[in-house]
Amino acid sequence: MRIAVTKLRIQLRGHGVRSFVTSCAAARAAAPKPGLRGRRDRFVARVAVQARLAMLALFAMHAAWGGAGAAQPADSPIRCEFRVFDGDQEVTAETMLTVYPSGKREGGWTLEPAERLQRALPAGLYDVQAVRQREGKVVSIKWAERLVVMHYPDEAGFHLEVINFAAGYGALQLRPTLGAQIDLTTFEARATKAGARGEEAARGVHGEGYLLVVLPAGTYDIQIRPRETKEGRGVGTPAAPGVSAAAMNAGQWITAIEVPAARTRLKILKF
Repeated sequence: MRIAVTKLRIQLRGHGVRSFVTSCAAARAAAPKPGLRGRRDRFVARVAVQARLAMLALFAMHAAWGGAGAAQPADSPIRCEFRVFDGDQEVTAETMLTVYPSGKREGGWTLEPAERLQRALPAGLYDVQAVRQREGKVVSIKWAERLVVMHYPDEAGFHLEVINFAAGYGALQLRPTLGAQIDLTTFEARATKAGARGEEAARGVHGEGYLLVVLPAGTYDIQIRPRETKEGRGVGTPAAPGVSAAAMNAGQWITAIEVPAARTRLKILKF
């Protein structure tokens, strides 16, 4: 029996961290075993090789995530923030939320209308009912289902979900890399349709350590630049360690990024 196995490569998107299972280790795992005859024995051996390589891959991924310094205890709660919009207008302060484990409609958690809606949740899937109220009357109701809350390495225990009463809208959350000494309150974000940078589609709003762009689903170019002030753009914006003031003031473009409908996409900024 002969099984050809090449290098197994793992790339963790968003981190630039790569791990490898060497071809030598793979070859040892796939080495012919004496006494194996017939199709059934060869099939069992092949499955065993695949399982062993999968375990090596999982160990490599665990080591890579742990090395990134963002690992969270698996059973620790995740601080979740919910922001609610109607199109591009924020209506969080007018909206009551009830958060349920996905597929259930009992035993949920209620968040009364407030400027900020936050709750610590265990990792899992959730359904959220949003009820918008005005002058004591229900204006509209929206369900957001199967929202994924888990320990994403880039989030460090803080997760954002955006719910929109208008159909076809999505959201893009922009955050700096973990540990970066960047004050995003001194920056602004503007979105244009991909390839049409002269036509502004939306402007970002600020959050706790992030910028948020809410707009119809589609493909966009996003510009992040120092916020304009009465004195001019970028005045008083300090450069981050290792980043020149000129580079900070020039900002950056994220090109051709897809914003999905009814979902909140996270993009990590690198200055």
